[in-house]
Amino acid sequence: APPSLVTKIRFVAIIREPISRDLSEYNMIQGRYLKGETDEESLARLHCPVTTTNGSTKLPTYNEAVECAVGHWRVACDLSNATATAFVPGSGDALTEAYSRCAFGNTDEKGAPVADNRLMAGAYAPQLERLTAQFDRKQVLVLQFGRMVAYQDEYLRHIVSFLGLSMGAEAATLPVENSAGQYGSVTTSMSCEMRGQIQAVY
Repeated sequence: APPSLVTKIRFVAIIREPISRDLSEYNMIQGRYLKGETDEESLARLHCPVTTTNGSTKLPTYNEAVECAVGHWRVACDLSNATATAFVPGSGDALTEAYSRCAFGNTDEKGAPVADNRLMAGAYAPQLERLTAQFDRKQVLVLQFGRMVAYQDEYLRHIVSFLGLSMGAEAATLPVENSAGQYGSVTTSMSCEMRGQIQAVY
């Protein structure tokens, strides 16, 4: 953007509790798979093989997909170091380095794509650190998804005000659940063991 416009740019970051976000992504991939619309890139984000038995294919369960993703994280992203210390913005600590190695769209020092791990989509601290390193913090509005859905009118007014706009005559209402277009069954729970494994990543 032209330098004269840089200070006028506004960003709205709506972050969702990361385990719920990951479960939602799994359901999206599962729904597309059942409809025959899933591409190889999406399936690769499960980090588990799609099994074939007697000519029929089967996606891994969510618990299996979590186990595979965490296993990939441990090998490719150095989980033990990444969780040894809390993330401190600007510190260049292990979590930031792990995010650099495993976040979708990143490249290594040679320009080659890194080993994408879907759990990194829920690693919000390094993402926000990158954004605020380039733009003033007052240009970034960070909101929690669950509270935004629960208090829609208040949050939408806050967003509109932050963007320097005015509310229209009628504000749209966001759905509390976004499963209307979901094809097939929806996974809504996971084992305590798998939840603990994801929490260890974050």
